[in-house]
Amino acid sequence: MPNLTESGSAPSSYPPLEGFAVDDAAVGAPGSVPVEAPGGGRKRWPIVVVAVVSIIAVALIAAGVWWFVIRPAGNASGTSHPQPVSAQSAGAAKQHAGTNRTSAPKVASCSTPPSAQLASTTHEGDTLVAVLDLDTNCDNSNARFNRADVRVSIRDQDGVAAAAVFDFSKHPIDFKDGTASLHLAYGLSQYWSPYDRIDPSGSDVVFQAGEAGNGGDVQAPGGAIGGSNVRDSDIERNAQIALQSQISHDSSAASDLYDKYTTQLSSKKYGLQAEGKTWHYRDIESQYLQMRLKHPNALLIWAATYSNYTEDGNPADYYVVLSGESLDSVDAANGWCSSNGYSSKDCIAVQLR
Repeated sequence: MPNLTESGSAPSSYPPLEGFAVDDAAVGAPGSVPVEAPGGGRKRWPIVVVAVVSIIAVALIAAGVWWFVIRPAGNASGTSHPQPVSAQSAGAAKQHAGTNRTSAPKVASCSTPPSAQLASTTHEGDTLVAVLDLDTNCDNSNARFNRADVRVSIRDQDGVAAAAVFDFSKHPIDFKDGTASLHLAYGLSQYWSPYDRIDPSGSDVVFQAGEAGNGGDVQAPGGAIGGSNVRDSDIERNAQIALQSQISHDSSAASDLYDKYTTQLSSKKYGLQAEGKTWHYRDIESQYLQMRLKHPNALLIWAATYSNYTEDGNPADYYVVLSGESLDSVDAANGWCSSNGYSSKDCIAVQLR
């Protein structure tokens, strides 16, 4: 097929038809002399007809090529032809289609807090770990609870034992057949009762949505979720209540130490300036909990209750942490302090009366 110009007509260099002589002069130009083909006496009109027909045929072929091959997509009637798709677009479409075919079904989400029961409590270092059994309150029994800013409190007969704010949008809870198990971690500023004093059978767990956290999340042991603090005012109030509850709980064990020696590990009061800070209820309770983890027999008492603290006329308005060990003499008490790494400044022998 001959090459065509953009207009669709044959280029001027197209070879002449057979039977015609080529003259450098243009046909019909002034001074040109017609050149006859062999048999020059005959009429030339049959040759002219053949030439015209050939030219028309070439023009029709060129028009057809333009129409069906070269013509841009779209025409006056509004019909359009598919446009070429780049390899990048085709690959993206293929990838998208493949993703749709292999993606897992979307899990239904739910923002309604679940119901919870406390199964057990333990500790990792000074972090309380609570294990909860959950029941969904969502219509879909396999829904995912993924709400942020949820306060989870553990309450017993003495008050709030633990409370923190968790972000379940980062750590969603997936329910299966309406139930799930959850491990929550509470830092020292987030719980106020020794882990082994929290009775699952006598405790309630409350999920409260829409409670903003205070600070960052605590470091959680493996498999547990850590949360941020509740309001400072709540921490202080819960700590004060917990101190009073602990004193009441430990009063019987303290009475058993009469006429015996034990050791004093700490004495603090609210507002005391000591050890580089001002002591608040939250600090006093946290120190007691740490000592209780280190010494399982540790007791908390109110000094003014015992005459050995008031006999010199001192007000004795402070909280005292005792080791709770029953010892026979002052020497035995001092020996206990030394063997447990305490100096005479931090650990002294006392006899309750």
